Amino acid sequence: MAAPSVLLAGFGIYQLNRVFDFVEDEINDPSAYARAYLARFALRNMAMAAILASLLLSALFVGPAATALLTVTLLVGVLYSVPFFKRKRGEPRRIKQVIGLKNIVPSVAWPIAAVLYPGLSSPHPHMLQLFLAIALISCSVFIIEVAWDIRDSRGDRVAGISTLVTAFGRTRALLIPLGASSVYALSVALLVFLGHLSPLWLLPGFLPVLSAVIALLWKDSLAERRDRSHILVLINVLALIPLGLTGRWGA
Repeated sequence: MAAPSVLLAGFGIYQLNRVFDFVEDEINDPSAYARAYLARFALRNMAMAAILASLLLSALFVGPAATALLTVTLLVGVLYSVPFFKRKRGEPRRIKQVIGLKNIVPSVAWPIAAVLYPGLSSPHPHMLQLFLAIALISCSVFIIEVAWDIRDSRGDRVAGISTLVTAFGRTRALLIPLGASSVYALSVALLVFLGHLSPLWLLPGFLPVLSAVIALLWKDSLAERRDRSHILVLINVLALIPLGLTGRWGA
């Protein structure tokens, strides 16, 4: 029952983001902004219902340790999306408005929810493979987040959201996930060479590097064409297929 909890948790946090991203979405995606604004109360209620249902399913069918992890992850997701942090001047802030956290939080929270949380419900998880799967998804999410930030940089600046792109520019921002993905790929290659991993791990291990290189080549078009960011997401999602096959056949 871990999968339904993860899906509901992801759906709930995504809808909360839609509710509170009005300032940046009005600039970055006016049509999506108009739809979300009209349905904002329904979206908020759906988000809270999905989050509560996720926790209930986890508590009933997954286990206490996994449910505690999911609770912490969801709390971070809510604070990421909802402006709770008061300031002496100005409106309350979200975690995503704190320098650097806009990129870091999703890169950590998504692999925890998608891999570590269901992994805790497994009776005998392979810890090395579990860690590598978490790191791979973290690299993929990091690449997508930076690509989205290039696409949405105009609205992010207006909304006061500090990202790697707004801080360092497109090229240097993309070099950071490229470097992280390269370290990951070399680590996988070394573990295969030493005999600790099946050679099947080489394919998913190097796919984040390919994705990061494509993002770097598209750094200018990502700002103008939303379809490029969608293609990049698809590439990273397709990378999960060899990861799943590797987990089944190449542990």
